[in-house]
Amino acid sequence: MNLRPAKFSPEAPTWGSFALVTYLPDPLGSFLTGLRQSLGGLSHPEAHITFLPPRALALPPESASREVQKILCSVEPFELELGSVRIFPETNIFYLSVETGRRELLQLHDTLNRGQLFAAESFEYIPHLTLGGPLATDDLAGGLERAQHAWKSSGLSPRFRVTEMIFLWQPGNCSESAWTRIAAHPLPSTAIQTSTAGVPSTAPPCGGRQS
Repeated sequence: MNLRPAKFSPEAPTWGSFALVTYLPDPLGSFLTGLRQSLGGLSHPEAHITFLPPRALALPPESASREVQKILCSVEPFELELGSVRIFPETNIFYLSVETGRRELLQLHDTLNRGQLFAAESFEYIPHLTLGGPLATDDLAGGLERAQHAWKSSGLSPRFRVTEMIFLWQPGNCSESAWTRIAAHPLPSTAIQTSTAGVPSTAPPCGGRQS
């Protein structure tokens, strides 16, 4: 899923939006980031799995990050395995399915998407890794063939371990590609505590790592 800004109503809070993701370890991560860049379409940041898609913040980002940490303190590292290249027909976006760990991701999303972290999703939450698009309908078959060939011939293991989750923040006045890392939340057996960067009371210049 490409991280687009959350949609705000006139009554929406002014804290911007946030998302929760994990980045893939190398060499799998570097390969998939390169594949994303070759397929065209939306912006192509580092390959990642999204746990909470972008949503408007109802509280300051550092407070929302602490709410995430409270939930993750009982979540141990877990295995994910990527599957086949597919297309979301409603958007013409290419993605890799998640096979092993799919049920766990669905349960984790439901656990996180509550209280002050809740948002009504624009699309049904489907565990996946975005590869590229959208492409014109006439280009779908060729794009799908290229993506499938590259993935099958990579020779890389599709399995990896999730050991931390990254809290990303986008101030409301930033472009849709500007996401800043606020905190890395290691899952319990891999670290004693979460390190959180200080967040100023006013929005910083747009920038930071994309997702």
